[in-house]
Amino acid sequence: MRADGVPGQTEREHWLAEVHPEMCFRAMGGGLVPPPKASAHGQLQRLDLVRRAFPDADDRIRDWKLGHKISLLDICDAYAACWTALRWARTGAGAVAQRANVTPPLEVLGEEAPGTPTRERATGLAMRMVI
Repeated sequence: MRADGVPGQTEREHWLAEVHPEMCFRAMGGGLVPPPKASAHGQLQRLDLVRRAFPDADDRIRDWKLGHKISLLDICDAYAACWTALRWARTGAGAVAQRANVTPPLEVLGEEAPGTPTRERATGLAMRMVI
């Protein structure tokens, strides 16, 4: 993160953001928290959310050569993170004015004010989670 130079002023800070799959699934589901992912209903709901966002997901997962090694839950988590990353990219890497232009609007946790992330004390790096 700091390889570009001065902490808090790196190019990566404009496009790199943290996501959490469970928070992404909440946003994908219109604010509803799916049942626990260890439950059958939770797994099916997550897969349904992925299918809705990525209509080709079933075919891609079935055709993926490493699919026999990776948990479907992990694959769904990756899709949820991808969904959020694509939304973040559509806003010009999180431009505040563009956040409302995606559906649902982007939510960014860890900002003191819109576009002003809280910074980690030791490094000065931005701490934010995009949902």
